[in-house]
Amino acid sequence: MIMTHENEILSSRLKREAQQWIELEMEKRMAAAEEEIKYPADVGSNIYMDEITSKHVKDATDYARQEIRRELEMDAERWIEEELKKRGENIEKTQLKYRDESLDARFCGMDDH
Repeated sequence: MIMTHENEILSSRLKREAQQWIELEMEKRMAAAEEEIKYPADVGSNIYMDEITSKHVKDATDYARQEIRRELEMDAERWIEEELKKRGENIEKTQLKYRDESLDARFCGMDDH
């Protein structure tokens, strides 16, 4: 697909929209992940020292954040590509429709040229 100015503008808008979605989704998913990480840590805190438990929670949370962001960014990229393709196809169909209508008008003697 050739990138026109309109496509670049649309792509920029979709990227901004996707970034907003990523940030909102990150908050929700990280809240759930932190709960899942902290529960076993709380249970294990009776067995392990606080330093070990704290390190586990920090490492697991950092890893979860990284993996969740990676997954969301991949989902967002797929969505952007699909939207650009879908909208590009709609534009092409519209252009073909108008071109065909223009040809029909010429062949029916409705065109003054």
